[in-house]
Amino acid sequence: MFRLVFIRKKKIQNKEYAYIVENRWKKRVSKGSKKGARQKVKGYLGRVHRPEARQDVNFFSHFSIANVEDYIANNEKITIIKDLVRFELIRHGFEEAGKLLSNEDIFFDLDSNEFFAKDNKAKKIVLELNEGFMCKETIENLLNLKVRGGEDAGYKLANAFVEAGIAVPKEVFVGFFSKVFK
Repeated sequence: MFRLVFIRKKKIQNKEYAYIVENRWKKRVSKGSKKGARQKVKGYLGRVHRPEARQDVNFFSHFSIANVEDYIANNEKITIIKDLVRFELIRHGFEEAGKLLSNEDIFFDLDSNEFFAKDNKAKKIVLELNEGFMCKETIENLLNLKVRGGEDAGYKLANAFVEAGIAVPKEVFVGFFSKVFK
């Protein structure tokens, strides 16, 4: 049985909500059973927000990076990913205040990787950025990604960044890939 997990949006009363869905391909096992795709909602992720990209910020100048190779060599995998998350949020109008980033409506906690509404911390939030969805689950998927070296390792790493809505500068991706898959 083949399994694929992805995020699906559902529109309810003109508002969009995100869910994590598992897609399984079921083979025909016995006479009378049907083969085909089966989908199951695994969990609710939160209300979808789409902040506009407001700033054309350069990753290297924002973090005062003079040499990409030194930046990659001197930082852990987690630090680089957190910097990329921070950078993407700043590009979309968030401002930093210690371990929190915020815009008019939303807070993001760098320690817990969670988004929450300023008016209600219990409300879960998902940001639709670039071509993906940034939320606790996609960020943690990226932080915990374990891919063995091989032909598809680069594809899986790139896909994890895209799913999390993070546009990674090419030089950073190449250096990060080399660091993770030595």
